[in-house]
Amino acid sequence: MLPRYTLALRLRTSAWLGHWHGARLGSGLAALCLLCLMPWAMAELIQAHEAPASQPNLLAENLTQDLVALSTRHQLADPAEKAQLLPTLLTVATERQQLLAALAENDPGEVVRVALPADIRASLPPVVQAVVEEELEIEGKLEILHEDRDVGSRYLYVLQTTRGRFVLHFAADPSTHLETGARVRVTGMRVEQTLALSSSTTSVQTLASALPNTFGAQKTLVILVNFSDNATQPYTVATAQSVVFTTTSNFDLENSYGQTWLTGDVVGWYTIALSSTVCDYNTLASQAKSAAQATGVNLSTYTRYVYAFPSNACTW
Repeated sequence: MLPRYTLALRLRTSAWLGHWHGARLGSGLAALCLLCLMPWAMAELIQAHEAPASQPNLLAENLTQDLVALSTRHQLADPAEKAQLLPTLLTVATERQQLLAALAENDPGEVVRVALPADIRASLPPVVQAVVEEELEIEGKLEILHEDRDVGSRYLYVLQTTRGRFVLHFAADPSTHLETGARVRVTGMRVEQTLALSSSTTSVQTLASALPNTFGAQKTLVILVNFSDNATQPYTVATAQSVVFTTTSNFDLENSYGQTWLTGDVVGWYTIALSSTVCDYNTLASQAKSAAQATGVNLSTYTRYVYAFPSNACTW
């Protein structure tokens, strides 16, 4: 029997992510203008970005005020002073970006609340704009994952776009109506490759629903992988075959009233160029598929994938 394991599932999609363990699978005038500007600027910021109630983050507010003040000084300065102010402006903007990136996951409403309006952002030097959040409207394919941990669980929302992958964080109303595979238009504040959204109901528009694909035999490929620093093989291919295509398949068959079951194959073990000290499921999945393809596996014949691997930095 395969040792106890936990799973992170790509909900209602063609991919599951499995974690199977071995033990478990200038001037006075300018200064005066700045003093007058700051209360108005922060009021404008808060009014411009309506977000659900969030605990104010004083450091985020202070850095935003500093950025606006420095931006105003930079605009009023002569060329020589502009050159002197630019490094400081860039330093504040970078520090603020790092803070907002950290807030985006746990307090996206605060990111929305202190975000710079588009006109203020546009007035910044290009090199500073590059490290300042921007309001972004973008379309792509939605991917929803669920991490099931020993203690607690969480949903992850990812948007696949022509500009890359964006992780979505909702300030309110986490999605209960969105599905993996749907094509959506999202509006939010971009901080690096993260989008802070006000809510799933106001910030996400479904353009095309995901097609139903959960009935009947689900052609599944199980890929066994281990890591560059941990090449252990905690169970055999035959054990994985039995757990997925007998035990799990029978469970799905019974609980779907005979409508869904699993068929397919198990391949591996493959050692991939990823350390067990990191939890990067996207890279893991990509490298696992590449390893399977390199041995002649035709991925296009499968609609679902399970990635099984020894214990690593993932806590689910």
